[in-house]
Amino acid sequence: MTLNLDKQLLGQFTLSLSALVYYSLFVPQLWLNLRRKSIEGLSFLMHSIIFAGYLFDLGYGFSFSLPWQYRSISLVGSCFLLFQHYQFFRYGTKRFHFLLSTGALVGIGAISFLANYKDNSALAEILGFAAHACWLSYLAPQAWLNYCKKDTSGLSPVFISLGLFAAILDLVSGWALAWPLPSLVGPPFSILTKSLVLAQVFWYQSKKPILSLPA
Repeated sequence: MTLNLDKQLLGQFTLSLSALVYYSLFVPQLWLNLRRKSIEGLSFLMHSIIFAGYLFDLGYGFSFSLPWQYRSISLVGSCFLLFQHYQFFRYGTKRFHFLLSTGALVGIGAISFLANYKDNSALAEILGFAAHACWLSYLAPQAWLNYCKKDTSGLSPVFISLGLFAAILDLVSGWALAWPLPSLVGPPFSILTKSLVLAQVFWYQSKKPILSLPA
């Protein structure tokens, strides 16, 4: 009994802490885009996949009545990603790719709404696995872009670091609170992929030439 109570307290603590991290997760990347007035070096495919993941998560979280922190993270993250979607439009991405991505995202949002409206638990679980498939794969396009360009100046290291910390908290929360299976599968792989991309950031930054000051 005491062990179960301790797990509940631990899960609630890590869940609340991860909510704070997720609320601010995209701020460093959005600020970098604004400061540079550019999305050069930031993968549009990565953005589209993670946006889809958040929309899938809306249907999953609300259908299973997951804790309010989980659902609010999906809502806040979707709003931030909508703003970044506008940044891609504003600062220049291929118009066909932008329209294709927008249409797909609208369709995913409609499916998530339908799963919640119809109270369809089977569909909601599929959405949960789809969301975690997005979490498992979204960094791959960015990692490939980093490798091709041998540069990570378009990617905020704070954004990746916060994401890594949040994934660790998700792993603890899912175990302690006995969440559905989709919430237990994603975090370990997410920790691995974020660690690899963060290593890329430090590696390519260390390879940049150091400009000497004039005498």
